[in-house]
This record gives sequence, C-alpha cells and structure tokens, in this order.
Amino acid sequence: MPDIKLPDGKKIPFSKTIDGFEIAKKISKSLAKDACIMSVNGKLRDLSFSIDKDVQIKIITTKDKEGLETIRHDTAHILAMAVQELFSETQVTIGPVIEDGFYYDFSSKESFTDENLTQIENKMNAEKSVFVGIYCDGELMISFIKRLTCCHQVMITKLITQRIHLNT
Repeated sequence: MPDIKLPDGKKIPFSKTIDGFEIAKKISKSLAKDACIMSVNGKLRDLSFSIDKDVQIKIITTKDKEGLETIRHDTAHILAMAVQELFSETQVTIGPVIEDGFYYDFSSKESFTDENLTQIENKMNAEKSVFVGIYCDGELMISFIKRLTCCHQVMITKLITQRIHLNT
C-alpha cells in the first residue's frame, strides 16, 4: 500500500488507500484544520483525492500561494452560485482569481443595486458548499456546462481546450 513522501523527505507508510484529509491528520491536527488542497507528484488535487500508490505530497494551506488562489477561486464560485440563485436570468461569464482577490463578470439586463449586493453577500455567507475537483477532458466539460445553459462558459471552455488565445 502507499508510502507517502513529504517535502522534507520523511516517508509515512499507510496500509490502505487514503486521501489528503487522512494524510494531513497523520502529520498534525493543526495542519489538518488549515489544509485546503495538496500537491500529489507536482499536480494540485483536492484533499478528497484517493491515493493508492507511492507518491510525493505537499499539504497546502491558505498561507501558501496555491492555497490562497484556491480559496479565492472557490469563493468566486460561491459568488456565482449566489447570483444565479437570487437572479436566475443572470448569465455567469468569467470570474478569474487576480493578484488581490477575484472578480466575476455577469451578463444581466439590469445592473446590480447596493441592495442586490447586500442580498448576494448574505446569500454567500449562508452558503455551506463543499467543492470537490472533477478531473475530465475538455469535451466532457463542455457537455456538462451546456446542460447548465451557461453559454458564456461553453465558449470560454472551448477556447481553452482548443488553446486559442484572445487578443484584447
């Protein structure tokens, strides 16, 4: 079963398939509490990713650049979910992580008011979502997004999967 090699070279043997949550707990309770993602053989994975063979891992927290980017990315999704639930006619377009946070562009017939922004913030604060990474090819991703009727997201995904670069 898997031997987990840590960044300091230490190996931790496990007798069964494990995930990042279990590895973080084995290392320390405080790390398990602060962990948000992990690197498995150099690839970022969520903590629920199953490991059944020898790998090198690094547990990543919000103190790490990748961890902070993940929190910002997930928060952008929570923002989009809140807007879609409150304003179902609004189309989600793009919402990247940027150096100091994130933003989201929406396509809507009307602008958001200050009252709308308060509603969105309250909805986001009430959200109790768990995000799990889904690893798939571009065609499967496009098919999934089409079912959600996110036309802007379909176009963006097609561009990414075809490696087309836009000049802005």
